[in-house]
This record gives sequence, C-alpha cells and structure tokens, in this order.
Amino acid sequence: MTEPPAVARSVSGLPPAASAAYTAMIGDLLADYSALPVGAPVRLAKATSNLFRIRADTSTPGLDVAAFDGVLQVDPVARTADVLGMTTYEHLVEATLAHELMPLVVPQLKTITLGGAVTGLGIESTSFKQGMPHESVVEMDIVTGDGRVVTARPDNEHADLFFGFPNSYGTLGYALRLRIELAPVRPYVEIEHLPFTDERGCAQAISDIVDSGQHDGRSVDFLDGTVFSPGEVYLTIGRFTDRAPYTSDYTGNRIYYRSIRQRHRDYLTVADYLWRWDTDWFWCPLALGHRLVLVFGGSGSAEAVGATVHPASVPAL
Repeated sequence: MTEPPAVARSVSGLPPAASAAYTAMIGDLLADYSALPVGAPVRLAKATSNLFRIRADTSTPGLDVAAFDGVLQVDPVARTADVLGMTTYEHLVEATLAHELMPLVVPQLKTITLGGAVTGLGIESTSFKQGMPHESVVEMDIVTGDGRVVTARPDNEHADLFFGFPNSYGTLGYALRLRIELAPVRPYVEIEHLPFTDERGCAQAISDIVDSGQHDGRSVDFLDGTVFSPGEVYLTIGRFTDRAPYTSDYTGNRIYYRSIRQRHRDYLTVADYLWRWDTDWFWCPLALGHRLVLVFGGSGSAEAVGATVHPASVPAL
C-alpha cells in the first residue's frame, strides 16, 4: 500500500482534548492501512455483524477500529452529538439521555453501531416522522478505499459521498465520526396498543397518523405495529409523558410482545421503551431455535413504519 497522507485535522466544535484523541485514533488507523499487503482488500478487523450473515474468510488483516467506539461530545444547546463510527447505540443512548436527549431514530438492538445503521440503513418507531438514521447526520468523516480521510457534508466538495454513503454497506468507505442531530425526551413513554381485525384498517390508521401527527387529538411520538395473525393486528402508539402511574419492566423474563395482547395501555421509562425489543431478540429467531417473520415497510405514507409478525405458537423465551 502507498503511504497515506499525514493526519492533521481539528474538528470544529470539539473540545481540544477530544479532538487530539480523535486525531491520534485516525493516525493509528492509517498506519494500519499503510501496513496492509499490496492487493489486500480493505476491510474492518471485526468478526461480528448484526446482519447475521455467513462471513467470508477473515484471516487477512483488516483495519483495527476497536478504538472508534464512544461519544466525543454531546452539545445540549445545538442538540447534536459527535460520535465515533463504531459506537453502539447502547453507548450512544446512554450518553445522550444524560442530557435529556436521544438520537432521532434508535434501532432495536443495543449492539447496532451508528456507522452500521447509516451505511446499512435502519428503522424504528420514530421513523414515521424522522425517517432513517442517516437523515439526522450533519457531517461524516469517512476513510475511503485509497486511504484518505475526508469530511463529507451536504454542502461541500464531498457532497456526492455524503448522499451516496447511506445503503452503501462499506463499498464507499467507513464512517469514523458522525455528527448527528438529537431530539429532546421526557422521562416516560405512554404506549397504547390498538387492536385491528384487518390489515387495511390498520394501514389506514397509520396513514392518518403519519399525515396528521396525531391520534384522538393527541400528538404521537412513536408508532409501530405487530401482526399475530391475519385477523389480529395491533398498532402501538407511543407518547412522551412527564409522569407515569407505574412502569413495566421487560428486561428480564417478561416478554414485551406478549404484553401487546394483554395491555391496552402501558408505561415505560424512555430507556426501557427504546430497548423493549432487545431482550426478546425478536428478529434473529433461528439462533434461538424457532421462527418468526419480520416485515418492514408498506405503501404510501406508511412505508417508514415497522411491523413485526409473531405466530401465536412462538414459545416464551
């Protein structure tokens, strides 16, 4: 490999110590790059993936990105965060909730990384109004295949890379730092499970909520759906609230999706709401020995809402 360009960058808005630490990380990464054998593929030195795919041979060396897990800064005034690309959403949410803020979209599993959600797309119950994780990105530092680190923004010379990066799955490079927008939170989420006997009625309700941002005259902050069978469909509406008469806990043996049938209304802390599906690990059932189907999308204005299909025969986890 050719020698990469020298690193001397200062990220606007970062405290000096964080900027210096980040610059050192980039220097180490580019040293790894320059040490790759001639003709070797440029890949990350990691053995795991939330895609749950069969990985190709990983015996060839890769770029060590273990250090790129952490939040460099949360700016509560600007409502932004500078986040390293390999930061898990668990770490990101923990850092932002300390400032009563959250990422605009938080995918369901704690171990999904911000960089992965942006380059591979992501979705959750705020997507009906906030879109996907990449739509809250202000700028990115990306290491490209030729060993350069560039800052891509929608209004600079790397705008094409900025807009082409989502859904590129690492083919255009890897995100080292992302500045993202944040949204204010309140302490609790009140959720309401609305039953439907047909999918068309549920889809119409989704369309109405997406168009108005409301249900029964009240604003809606979160929206997703669960299908147990063709005649048993639930639309779950979530709203921030400052008070809760009680809070449920689905982090242990209690399974969140079962509560959808059992409770018309429920209350969770913000953190427990964001990770309500994580314990259930609902979308990788083959690892647990049973089957269920995950369906995302739809038509028209409902396409940004996720629907989870749970056969009634699925055993308790």
